[in-house]
Amino acid sequence: MHWITSAGGPLVLVPETMAAQWHGVSDGGGDYAAACMIDDYVGVIRWHGVDVLVLNDEPLATTCITNGLTMLLRWMYAPNEEAITNVIQGMARHFPEQQGGALLVCQASNYMLFDAGAPEQKRVELIEVDIAPGPYVVETHVWKPNEDVGLVVHVLRPT
Repeated sequence: MHWITSAGGPLVLVPETMAAQWHGVSDGGGDYAAACMIDDYVGVIRWHGVDVLVLNDEPLATTCITNGLTMLLRWMYAPNEEAITNVIQGMARHFPEQQGGALLVCQASNYMLFDAGAPEQKRVELIEVDIAPGPYVVETHVWKPNEDVGLVVHVLRPT
């Protein structure tokens, strides 16, 4: 699995075709400030006519898996990556549909997940995420499958 972290702020999921326009803390920091307005685990901001998913809360290491659904995993605690790998098989069945959640409308099929504070020329870590265009409800689950592993799991469920 490929994990990324932030320098302390939120992560953003931006359409790949528009990622170069995300200026982070440069040029007055407006993009970063907009992302920081989300005060929950997850939220959506409208930016240059598209939805941007913001992963906030703590600066947790994050990865993306697709297992029938697109899921963003945030590492709260685990002794190592193997402990996480051992519990994620069939993980989607543990998350029944929730009512509510952030609404994300994906207009493209290729997205990039990266540190909200980083302008393009300073992005060291990013994850490319393939998502079918359309509307999604983003559910957030705090999942502790055993005493050694704790994850925040954001499930992108098509509506």
